[in-house]
Amino acid sequence: MTTTTLQPKPEMAPRIPPSIGRFPLGVLPDFRRNPLALYVGAMQEHREVVRMRFGPRYSYAVFHPDLVKHILVDNNKNYIRNRVGNELLKQIIGLNLLTSDGDFWLRQRRLMQPAFHRQRIAGFGSLITASTAAMLARWDQLPAGEYVDIAHEMMQTTLQVVGQALFSVDLLNDSSGLGRSIEVGAAYFAYRLARLFTPPLWVPTKLHREYKATRAAVFHLVPDMIAERRKLLAKQELAGENPPSTHAQYDMLDLLLEARYEDTGQPMSDEQ
Repeated sequence: MTTTTLQPKPEMAPRIPPSIGRFPLGVLPDFRRNPLALYVGAMQEHREVVRMRFGPRYSYAVFHPDLVKHILVDNNKNYIRNRVGNELLKQIIGLNLLTSDGDFWLRQRRLMQPAFHRQRIAGFGSLITASTAAMLARWDQLPAGEYVDIAHEMMQTTLQVVGQALFSVDLLNDSSGLGRSIEVGAAYFAYRLARLFTPPLWVPTKLHREYKATRAAVFHLVPDMIAERRKLLAKQELAGENPPSTHAQYDMLDLLLEARYEDTGQPMSDEQ
């Protein structure tokens, strides 16, 4: 008598993700040297998902769109944000939709969902396209063989888009220093994320001093911007103006100030 054990179909069998990076540092040197090349190379070699060693920690990079959908949409309750990177991000931007999980995240998500309706954000596409076209046109004017600092260029374009989309301001030429504060915050995040060991924030390094100063400036500037916008919207509502006449289109601050919780009808606080 012969006994046959049925095997699952190959496409249904669970697969252990391949690992890259050797003890003790893993891929950390490659990440610090050229993170884009690291992830592009991993995607080209492994296609779907790969486990990366970052010193004593591991990180999974997921590339296949079906797996991304499985994690972010179909089974998002089974996954939480990266603890190390997320705790660091909380120090910079606080607890919000980008840094929260669980019930708090779900409540924030439902609150902000109308603001992210496709029709309401479609207008931001032209802003992104125009900023990108301006960057490419600037490159076309460079002499042949001229080197381009891609990181700097992308940061400048990002600041231009973010400033207009969020606050309807030009962060590249903003005298308040908000654009510079965002740049410093991004540099601090990248610095901490790419190193196994960093001194505590209270150690007075040059980057720490600059980061704490710019962070304090942001926590002063943004509430002032929100307060001024609330006054403007209230004034225009009394005058029967809708949408606000000071903008060619709603920016994200307008949309978020309009958002209301389903259960209470209350708006977000300024801190949120």
